[in-house]
Amino acid sequence: MVRPHIEFIQSQKLPWQPGKLGISPAGFASKILSLDPDTLESSQLVRLPNGFRWEGDNYLLADEEFFVLKGDLIIDGVEYGVHNYGFLPAGYPRHTLESASGAELLIFYSGSPAPVAGSPPPGLYDEARLIQRIDPLEMAWDRSGQDPGIADLQAWRKIMRLDPAGKCRSFLLAGLPEGIHHAREKPMEWHSYCEEMFLIAGDLPCHCGLMRPGAYFWRPPGINHGLECSLTGFLAFLRIPGSNVNVNNWVGKAKVTLTPDHKPYLPPELAALGAEPAPDPIQY
Repeated sequence: MVRPHIEFIQSQKLPWQPGKLGISPAGFASKILSLDPDTLESSQLVRLPNGFRWEGDNYLLADEEFFVLKGDLIIDGVEYGVHNYGFLPAGYPRHTLESASGAELLIFYSGSPAPVAGSPPPGLYDEARLIQRIDPLEMAWDRSGQDPGIADLQAWRKIMRLDPAGKCRSFLLAGLPEGIHHAREKPMEWHSYCEEMFLIAGDLPCHCGLMRPGAYFWRPPGINHGLECSLTGFLAFLRIPGSNVNVNNWVGKAKVTLTPDHKPYLPPELAALGAEPAPDPIQY
């Protein structure tokens, strides 16, 4: 099977679940954003409580990619703060995981995240793929090579990871306030690969409605989408599983609006959670 089309869901509506997918240290909880039921590849929100500590030699049979949304995290003595990023390949030897003030993480697993006790077998861990830690605050924003079709978003990016085998691209994308197409009409786009996104901050109207912070989508190949714009600006984490290169294909034309109708596309098990959230009024 493949992951179902989810576009989009506000992650706030998903329940925190302890011990999901085989990880069950005390206090560990997760929200499953999307899941391939056959391979157990998944995208999750993970929460660690204040004073969390877990120790013992172990490793995963899957790659683990993470971005710190809140709090602090220490893995084997390496400290991660807010918006820090890491990529730990399958077989990465682990010893301690701790958080003094608690943490909320965006995590992507390439397979089952259940830990295996002991040391990894020879040949499993490829240290050349390790990205120990990236602090995006130390990076410059980049717009080189951007498709003119999305120029109205005034978007910038910071690349977190390009898979050496060309099979994944992970990056931060930010857009300036009042980014909207001057003609209020533009083509839809589609890709030959999957895409997923988690909205960290700001607003992002699109063809499915108004995405607010915490919005998540998993989009299979060949889905017409787009019409993104923003009143206040936005910051998002994006992944392109299956490709290192972003190629936009354009088709037709549709209306661009800051107030789109709320019409998410969700699998049956999530349909009840797809109601439009209440607006978040700004108090002055």
